[in-house]
Amino acid sequence: MRHWLRTQTLPPDQRGYRGAGKIDPYIAYLHVRLAEGCTNQSRLWREIREQGFTGTRSLVAKWLHTHGTDQRGPAPPSPLPPARQLAWLLVQAEDNRTADEQALWERLQQHEELVQMQALVQQGREMIRQRHADALDAWLLACRTSSIVELQHFVDVLQRDYAAVKAALTLPWSNGPVEGHINRLKLIKRSGYGRMQLDLLRQRVLYDAA
Repeated sequence: MRHWLRTQTLPPDQRGYRGAGKIDPYIAYLHVRLAEGCTNQSRLWREIREQGFTGTRSLVAKWLHTHGTDQRGPAPPSPLPPARQLAWLLVQAEDNRTADEQALWERLQQHEELVQMQALVQQGREMIRQRHADALDAWLLACRTSSIVELQHFVDVLQRDYAAVKAALTLPWSNGPVEGHINRLKLIKRSGYGRMQLDLLRQRVLYDAA
């Protein structure tokens, strides 16, 4: 249900008209009437009944339900892929995509919000990589004024720690080495499976550092 609500589309209905039958000799006529804008099933049923159709009105209704959607408007947008795959498409540069990934992205161009999100994500990616701190405020404003709820929430989180975010784009220092040591310490601790006390943990850390 969450997937359908996010994509605002439902999967194709597998019910309805499925094969050859009484209505087949009148399909060409029905296509003509649909092209003319007539979608009234009762009227179409009466018209083909006068031509010799012996089926029921429900059979005409099933056929219209299956074949009449193209006459009512454009086809629904392609369904969105899983979240991980979609996130990868958004952050990945076009030159680095495989042929299948690029083909999938081209099919997803029907989603206007998705295209807008991809543009903002790529702008943020380049801003961080190139350390353009002067572009931060304009980028945050663009995300906040967009129609994408996820980006609006993300901006709210960044605004709560704005000084640190701005410093990360401005100052040359990084806490990367510290985080690396913390990750190494956690790995050593977890390798003890809960039996490692402080004294043993200290010896393991010093041994690995030697």
